Amino acid sequence: MGSAAKETVARIRRLSLPLEYGCYAVIFIWLVGVLYFSTMVWLAPEQISYLFGDLGPLVVRIGQANLLKAVPAWLLMVTPAVLYIYGYWHLSRVFRSYREQVFFSNENARHLFHFALAGFLGFIATTPLLGLADATLTLGTSQRAQGMPLVINGDEVFDLIAWGAFLTVSWVMREGTRIAQENAEIL
Repeated sequence: MGSAAKETVARIRRLSLPLEYGCYAVIFIWLVGVLYFSTMVWLAPEQISYLFGDLGPLVVRIGQANLLKAVPAWLLMVTPAVLYIYGYWHLSRVFRSYREQVFFSNENARHLFHFALAGFLGFIATTPLLGLADATLTLGTSQRAQGMPLVINGDEVFDLIAWGAFLTVSWVMREGTRIAQENAEIL
């Protein structure tokens, strides 16, 4: 390996450490946020409802519902956050591999694919899951579900395209490494 290649590998390793720990920080923030907001939904939903914007009434209804309805609604509401946490854990594994000088491997491609898939599913599933949470709260009552509009604004279109593109690229990388490994085994 030439000196330029050694310097590039050293830069990748140096950059991978803060990125790996940045992923851990994101995971920690998501976990603390989910735990805090979950606790507040049960203890004082009216006090935090303003933080949720249009979802404020849903948060209040979850906090006031009986446990048989509130727990499934809450689980539906936090599922996207759990998906993002799962995705960032996989991304941290990629940066750890880079620190260990493993750049192109089936494992890295799989981790990137899982990160992209979790982000894409978390983004796509948020509105339907919130609608299901709302509907869960109204089961067995004469109350009508408020429903969640399935509207995508300009920022969300960009996010959808970005997650879709990343998912596609990570899938191609995963399949490419699999094909390369099969070809290497044949030779």
